[in-house]
Amino acid sequence: MSPRPPTQPVLRRRADRPGADDWPALLATARELENPCNCCCRHCGARRHEGERGYCGATSSARVTKAFVTYGEEAFLNPASMLYFAHCDLRCAYCSNADAIRDDFTGGAPADPTVLAAAIDDAFRAGKITSLQILGGEPTCSLSSALAVIAGLRSAVPVVWNSNFCFTPAALALLDRVVDFYVADLKFGNDRCARELCDLDHYWPTVTANLRRVDPARLLVRHLPLGGHGDCCCKPVIDFLRRELPRVPVSFHQLIPDAAGRTRCLRDDEWHRLDQLVAQAGLKRLYADFCLRDDESAAHAFVSEIVIRKDGSVMVQDLSAPLRNLLKTLHDTN
Repeated sequence: MSPRPPTQPVLRRRADRPGADDWPALLATARELENPCNCCCRHCGARRHEGERGYCGATSSARVTKAFVTYGEEAFLNPASMLYFAHCDLRCAYCSNADAIRDDFTGGAPADPTVLAAAIDDAFRAGKITSLQILGGEPTCSLSSALAVIAGLRSAVPVVWNSNFCFTPAALALLDRVVDFYVADLKFGNDRCARELCDLDHYWPTVTANLRRVDPARLLVRHLPLGGHGDCCCKPVIDFLRRELPRVPVSFHQLIPDAAGRTRCLRDDEWHRLDQLVAQAGLKRLYADFCLRDDESAAHAFVSEIVIRKDGSVMVQDLSAPLRNLLKTLHDTN
C-alpha cells in the first residue's frame, strides 16, 4: 500500500479499548439509552422495545442496508469496510440513502453482530481493509446493535464512527469509550438552512458542541458544500474550524443534487472562493482519493456506488478523483 502522506491523521486501534468484562455493562447502557430513546438531540423518548418508533423510525431490531469495501475515502481510511445501518434523525434534502432512512423502512437485512464482526475481522487480518466505518443513515439510531458489532471484533481493526454529530452527550460518552476515530459531517452553518434542508431546529449549537467534546486528534470533519450557500454555510463552517478546531483535518466532498432540485452543485467560481477561504483560514485540508494496493485484488476493488433512482436518474457515490475528473471532462466535451 502506498505510504500515507505526512498530513494524514494516524489511524490505529486504541490501547485502552474495552475488554470482554466491560462489554455487558456498555451494551446494557446503550439499550437503556434507546428505551426510552435518548440517543439523539430530538429526545423523542420512544420505547423501542415496546414497538414504538421515534422520528428516525428505528426499533430494537437494527437493519443493515449496505456493506462493502471502498477505496474512495481519504487516504488514511482506505481501504475501508463500510457498514451502513438504516434510519436517521435528519431528513436532508439531498440524501443519497433516502429510501433507507424512512421511518417505516423494513428493507436491508437484520443486523447479526456475530456474523458481521467475524467478516470484518477476516478482511482486516487478510490485509483487505484498513478501517471499519460505521455509518448510515445515522448509526447512533442503531446504537446498541452497532456497539454489539464492535464488541464482537477480535482483531485490531480501527473503528471509525461516521456521524452527523446530532447525538446526545450521553450517547457520545458511551461512544467515546469504544470508538477509535470520528468522521463528522458538519452540514450547515446556521439553523435556518438546517431547518429548511434537514428538518432540525437547533442544529448549529448541537453539532458544534459535540465537535468540541471530541479529542481533535481523533477527528476528521467533512463539509458538503451546497451551491448558493457560500456565505450562510461554507463560510461559518470554515470560520468555526479556524477558531476552535484548527488542528482538525477537513475535507469537502462533491454534492449529489436531489432530484427535486432543492440543492445544486457548486459552480467553478464557488469552488474557487471556497478554496480561497480554506487557504486563508490555514485549515488542514484532505481530499477523498483513490488508493490502490499492489496485490491482484486491487484490480477488482469496489470504488464507486451507482444508484439508480425510481425516476430513472442515475447518481454515483464514492467516486475516485481520477474517475471524477474523467467524467467531468466527458461531460464538458458533450
